[in-house]
Amino acid sequence: MIRALAISLCLAGPAAAQAPSAILTDLWNDFSSTCAPFLENPVAAMAQPPANLQYLRQEQSADGRLFRRHQGRWGLGQYRLIEVAVGTQSAHVYCQIARTSPDHTFNSDAMEATLRQILPADGSMRMAGGFTALTLFDPNDDAEGDVDGVSQTYKKFLLEGALGARADLIVIEMSSPQVLFTVSTHVSLGANE
Repeated sequence: MIRALAISLCLAGPAAAQAPSAILTDLWNDFSSTCAPFLENPVAAMAQPPANLQYLRQEQSADGRLFRRHQGRWGLGQYRLIEVAVGTQSAHVYCQIARTSPDHTFNSDAMEATLRQILPADGSMRMAGGFTALTLFDPNDDAEGDVDGVSQTYKKFLLEGALGARADLIVIEMSSPQVLFTVSTHVSLGANE
């Protein structure tokens, strides 16, 4: 189970009135409530998808296996995407929750500091990463426009231990003007079907 309660309580302290903490609190709560059911039992979660999400795509193979994509966008810059592929023994779950704001530059330093504050002292949750430089190249000159040498600097982290007993990594990306939480993993269906 995602450690949503503990993290939300840590984030909901006095700093929660500040924009970075408020953004992270909302984002984490949304990530927890949206992704947790799909990580715990993807088949059951597909039968009752979260509110405010629509089927963008649903495919069913001849053997009855399902492939679904849900997406939701509402309010100012709130976005959710879930993709689930159900195999015979496991399912692949991709869940991404984002907050974007074209009118506001997110303070990634303050958000990183807030994330680090929620890490338990016992080491059960760990975060690695920091500033990342991304440079785009087009070796075949096939892309529209000239992307050779275009670079962007943003913060990218791997969060371990936030999903309890599950060993999956949550990828957190921060760039103005967006923050993304993403998990992409396989879930065993042994006891779920």
